[in-house]
Amino acid sequence: MEEFEQAFFISYAQGGENEEIVIQIDQTLQQHGLRIIRDYPR
Repeated sequence: MEEFEQAFFISYAQGGENEEIVIQIDQTLQQHGLRIIRDYPR
């Protein structure tokens, strides 16, 4: 059976409160070994 990497894509408005929330989500997912793909690269 093949293993696939789990990744999550998040689309959001860059800057302000939205970006802060995405950063928090990104950090939390990374702590659990998951990868996030953002539509605005860091």
